[in-house]
Amino acid sequence: MAWIKCPYYTSDAWDADLKWIIDKTRGNTLTDQLFKLMYVECSHAVWIERNHRFFEGKSRNIEHIAKEVTYMCSMRAHKAISSRLQQLLFL
Repeated sequence: MAWIKCPYYTSDAWDADLKWIIDKTRGNTLTDQLFKLMYVECSHAVWIERNHRFFEGKSRNIEHIAKEVTYMCSMRAHKAISSRLQQLLFL
């Protein structure tokens, strides 16, 4: 997550993870807004991928999922965040 200037974080406890996410999403800077959007889209992508694997026996590679997440964020974001996403070279 260095590309959005968010320090790498790891934990074994759900409560600590949730507290970290809440702390990172309180602000209104472009980075905070981008993190919120990426977190929600990544969570949704994991859920959809899980359903594909569980119910359909199909899976996609990580590059495809990352491009899809970036594309969806770009479509849902306002102009300032969208232009920041386009700098990531995923599209």
